[in-house]
Amino acid sequence: MIRDQNEKITNIVDNILNLPSQISIPSKGIIRYYYDATGSKLQKRTLDNTISPSRTTVTNYIGVAVYQNDTLQFFGTPEGRVRANEDSTGWLYDYFLKDHLGNTRMMITDDYNVASPILEAYSYYPFGLQQKGIGLTQAGSLHNFKNTFQKQELNEDLGVDLYEFRYRMDDPQIGRFWQIDPLADKYEYNSTYAFSEKKVISAMELEGLESKDVKNGIEITAGAATSTTSGEIIETSAEFGPAGLIFGVSTAAKFGLTRTRTK
Repeated sequence: MIRDQNEKITNIVDNILNLPSQISIPSKGIIRYYYDATGSKLQKRTLDNTISPSRTTVTNYIGVAVYQNDTLQFFGTPEGRVRANEDSTGWLYDYFLKDHLGNTRMMITDDYNVASPILEAYSYYPFGLQQKGIGLTQAGSLHNFKNTFQKQELNEDLGVDLYEFRYRMDDPQIGRFWQIDPLADKYEYNSTYAFSEKKVISAMELEGLESKDVKNGIEITAGAATSTTSGEIIETSAEFGPAGLIFGVSTAAKFGLTRTRTK
């Protein structure tokens, strides 16, 4: 995709990794992205022209930590996130409650100085568009944008409302990705822009690469071994992508990065 008339986006520029480097909305501003050589997002710069004077917000991603304009906002944990309290004298722990697809449905906190431990609650349409009319956001809380639908970051800057998967951008309003499928030649039967092969209830999307059945599928982490119900052990090469990146069996096998042995 190079433009979106619905969102009044006049220009979308992708880099050599097929990831967006700039999104231009003349009536609102510009969003720029910066990545490392592997495609990991390092920084997002948003120029907002809807206010006077114009304001630039710089978001930096350093490991699990997220900074805005050089101020630490939070850092992620396996259960949620940790953020500084109001006077920066201690830490507060927020926890994400998720459904079977990994969608964050509620964020609760251990901060006893708020009216309710429930900071935010979310409901989604099948492709991730939030049903904000029945959602909940407690006033004054630090909004959760980093871990939402299928554990992905929701970019709400300038009203673009995109889920930023590692390999592609997902537009939940149309249920399609912006970029072509990196594994399109392996899935010739599937649309090159389809989300999760349209199996939006029974499967989750693996970072914009392929769908993974949450009931019968097997998750494989680079460098790890996973047992199957048939008594086999499937192993993946530690050289396949960044450590901790999860792929389906079929994806790893297509690149010759799995081997099977009997227990």
